[in-house]
Amino acid sequence: MAIAYDSTAALAIVTAGDEHFELQSWSLRAFHNIFKKEYKGTYIKMNLVEQNIAGNIFAVAYQDNGRFYVSVVDNKGGELDNLDVTEHLGLDTLSKPITGFWEPMITCCFIENDDLFIQVYHRLHKKQYHFTYSYTKHDNLSNTIITANRDPSCTQKNFPVKSFYSTVTKNVLTFYRQGFCQTVNPAYPAETRIEKITDKDLGNMYLLFD
Repeated sequence: MAIAYDSTAALAIVTAGDEHFELQSWSLRAFHNIFKKEYKGTYIKMNLVEQNIAGNIFAVAYQDNGRFYVSVVDNKGGELDNLDVTEHLGLDTLSKPITGFWEPMITCCFIENDDLFIQVYHRLHKKQYHFTYSYTKHDNLSNTIITANRDPSCTQKNFPVKSFYSTVTKNVLTFYRQGFCQTVNPAYPAETRIEKITDKDLGNMYLLFD
């Protein structure tokens, strides 16, 4: 769940099995359902709701049995874009979900000008693909950058947990389950580095004070 930054709604991802997920919005003032957006497929994984700084546009990165997507909706439930990232990047569908985990191997976050930073991780090839994207123009804002994690401690069970954009450093940081962090400058996405933070598994995390 997430609270909208304008404090008017709670956003929740709910599921009825692996084939049916919903993004639901509930009013924190009138206590009624604002919208329900359905996502149907074969083997879906989604677990995070991202939002712009105004709290009125939301993005959900998800996958369906190895196919990656980013859905962007407004605060009334209208879908502004649904990007098929797999087709967009020409990826194969071998990087499927890991049973027992909700993470979809893809994360996104809003950056400057309400644009999106999107990264998808191919866990079998141990590669991150990332680019910046405009959901209003339905087009890339940058080239796609591919980086491989060659650390021997990175296994095929590694995956991204969450991406954050810092308005202070102007960087996007993507944290991985097996203790890695990949830092990208979204203005120049080729400026990227991978660091090992810890040998422990990372779990839920939050960004405080940018």
